[in-house]
Amino acid sequence: MDLKTIEGKEYIVHQVTTKCSLVMISLKYNVPEQTIRYANGMAGDQIFAKKEVLIPVTPTTNIVAQKPMDAAEKAKEKADIDKYAINMVAAYIKGIENPRGDKRDHMGEAKYYLEVNAYDMVKARENYLADVEFEKSQSV
Repeated sequence: MDLKTIEGKEYIVHQVTTKCSLVMISLKYNVPEQTIRYANGMAGDQIFAKKEVLIPVTPTTNIVAQKPMDAAEKAKEKADIDKYAINMVAAYIKGIENPRGDKRDHMGEAKYYLEVNAYDMVKARENYLADVEFEKSQSV
C-alpha cells in the first residue's frame, strides 16, 4: 500500500484502472465520495482521466483494503466488480429511450457490451449509444 503525506495529512494512493469508479473506491475504503472529490480537487465523479486518486486517511478509513489478496479474494473482488459494472450499464441502458420499443433483457445486454469492451464501463456505454444511433438511422 502506497501512503503519501501532504501538508501533514496522510493519504492512501489508489491506482485508477478502467474498472474503477468513485463509488467503488468510496465503498472500498469507507470514505465518503465528497471527501475523495475534495481531496483530489474533483468537481464530479469522473476519475478515469486520473492515474491515481488520493484517499484521506481518517479513523474510519479501511486501510486493510490494500492488503495482498489470495486467489479466492481476487476472484470474489472481480465477480463483485463485474456484477457492479453489469448493473451500472444495465441501469444506463434502461434509462435510454428504446428505439425498437420492445422489452429487452437489460442485464444481458449490459453484460454483452461489457464483455466486448473488456469490462470498460465508459467504452461499453459509448458503443451502446453508437448502436442506438445506428438503429435510429436504419429505422427511417
